[in-house]
Amino acid sequence: MPREREYELLMVLSPALDEAGSSKAVENVHKLISDRGGNLTAQEDWGLKRLAYPLRDFREGNYHLARFTIEVGQLRDLEASLRLREEVLRHLLTRVEA
Repeated sequence: MPREREYELLMVLSPALDEAGSSKAVENVHKLISDRGGNLTAQEDWGLKRLAYPLRDFREGNYHLARFTIEVGQLRDLEASLRLREEVLRHLLTRVEA
């Protein structure tokens, strides 16, 4: 029986994206999660924030937090897909303790 756990995904999106582009990027990531059998439980847009150091020559990034449940076996594929997304400058995926 597959085990489903709850995770949080914090993403730093490119500031070069306009509001529509940023929304589309977030929707695409949510689709990546749902395509792998995950269920989005919460999301927050933290807006544009200054970075501690430049990422790909950007000094700011759009922060977005998503909370979701997904089977443990799908995480490796999800992380690989996130690494390939150009609009995602950096991401952090953590398990939420019960």
